[in-house]
Amino acid sequence: MKILFVTPLYPPQIGGPATYAKLLVDELPKRGHSVTLVKFSDFAWLPTGLRHLAIFGHVFWESFSHDMVFAQDVFSVGFPSALAAKLIGKKFIVRVPGDYAWEQGTQKFGITDSIDDFQKEKYSWRVELLRSIQKFVVRSADTVIAPSAYFANLVQGWLFTPSLSRGQDAKKVHAIYNGIDISRIQEFSKKTYQLATISYKLVSAGRLVPWKEFGSLIKIVAKNPLWKLTLIGDGPEKENLQNLAQVLGCTARVIFDKALPQEKLWETIAQADAFVLSSSFESFSYQAVEAMALGVPVVATNACNMEEIITNNENGMIVPVKNNEALESVLSQLFTNEALREKIGTTGARRAEDFSIDRTITNLIETLS
Repeated sequence: MKILFVTPLYPPQIGGPATYAKLLVDELPKRGHSVTLVKFSDFAWLPTGLRHLAIFGHVFWESFSHDMVFAQDVFSVGFPSALAAKLIGKKFIVRVPGDYAWEQGTQKFGITDSIDDFQKEKYSWRVELLRSIQKFVVRSADTVIAPSAYFANLVQGWLFTPSLSRGQDAKKVHAIYNGIDISRIQEFSKKTYQLATISYKLVSAGRLVPWKEFGSLIKIVAKNPLWKLTLIGDGPEKENLQNLAQVLGCTARVIFDKALPQEKLWETIAQADAFVLSSSFESFSYQAVEAMALGVPVVATNACNMEEIITNNENGMIVPVKNNEALESVLSQLFTNEALREKIGTTGARRAEDFSIDRTITNLIETLS
């Protein structure tokens, strides 16, 4: 099978989506499939609009010699790829990593609704245009891949049309978890769970955007003088978060670290006493699963699909979304109970093996065949 693989992010770009794309491109040929890579970054120098047109032209031309087009998002590469595949009559697969319309609405157009409430409401023409584009892309696809069962169910709502029953639509949506390179990650595993003598180290990672709720972590750290927090990543909320730390008087204990190369990221997480995911939305948390694989205790909210990954008090700790008191209480338990920290860390590492890239590739090939 010859696959034209079109991705918005790819190394040396940093982050979970880039790492995941590289793993797929490396692993698919090992299973006997030919992969041709098309990267958004190769066209990023062009003005907005022209870059999408260039991707369309490139995908259209390359599609003649491939069996399928496999796009890794719905907008930056998914939209032009869907148009090209549709015109040429090639099989089109799209992976939907998130709700682009909701994310842009939250960041740029003042939307404060949760992602679930967003599905039921109408908004400004700009947001509705983005929503229409992503619906067009998933409806054009022969197969739609979502990173969790929760998100697969959400995407099924985009596919429903009066001409097809929801049951027929649902058949082309498949939940396939993101895979991680277990053996490589485990080289950096946490070495000790001994109680800290001076301070407790928290770490979190991801784009600095509103739904990650990093401000909640800063407020909790400000109340606990022995706690230190490292936030790894960049994004539009960075200045607001830095200002919040300054106002709360904890700038010395809140470290803002830019997005790190993969191995440096693992080293940093492995040195922490806990990894915290405070999000109000996750389609699949790559960083949380990597932290589990490293043996670091993970505390996460029950946002979206997190309870598909973590069983509370067994391989991680789950708290309600936007409940700072519960989050603070659970972290305090971990920091004062070495046995609990070790139990959560070691069982979390075993659970992370269920998300190996090998299992992901096997599921993906079965779906694409």
